[in-house]
Amino acid sequence: MKKIRSLLCLYILLLFFILCVFEEGVSQTAIHSDNMLTPYIFSQQDSAIYICVQYTLSYPKKPNTNRYITREICSCYQTNIDLLEWRKNYHSYPNTYGFNTVIVWDKDFVNNYILPLFRDEKDRKRIEYTLANSNDSTFKNIIDYANKVIIDDKMYYYPINTKTYIMVTSVNYEWFKSIVPQSLWMYESSCFYDGERMKVSLLIPLLDKE
Repeated sequence: MKKIRSLLCLYILLLFFILCVFEEGVSQTAIHSDNMLTPYIFSQQDSAIYICVQYTLSYPKKPNTNRYITREICSCYQTNIDLLEWRKNYHSYPNTYGFNTVIVWDKDFVNNYILPLFRDEKDRKRIEYTLANSNDSTFKNIIDYANKVIIDDKMYYYPINTKTYIMVTSVNYEWFKSIVPQSLWMYESSCFYDGERMKVSLLIPLLDKE
């Protein structure tokens, strides 16, 4: 019961934080897609990090049964550095799903599948500005591999070198893989699990318009 209460408190704190951050930094002017949740343009003052974690993934073998499949996996995803302590506590318990963040900049994908989902002119101009003023190497170093921070033997992170980006919190993974070649993904290949019960989100960096 004590563990359950602790987890409940952590979830409440996380929800409060997300609501506060979204109210300040998220542009909610997108429409729905069948292959991804609503994308948002997100601008934040604090540093984002790309955190990589080894942890236990545990989930029911079949719905409504007590037989569980347990795997030790490694996955990386975007988060805010202010949530680091919460993440350390969260990953001390078995998770019922995993999560990977793929950072991607592919002009065809952004132009054909992301831009049409935004209907607000201000948001569209920000994306169009990035399309017009970027090339294949613009976001090459979006993950700051040179400044890796080791937390413990199962957790480390890299700073993310952008303050503004499009977030898609969940995508149809098989569809995304068929649209964008994996050679264009920016991610930690040594810590990436794409098996059962793995969810994938996208982080699409944007240039700050002068």
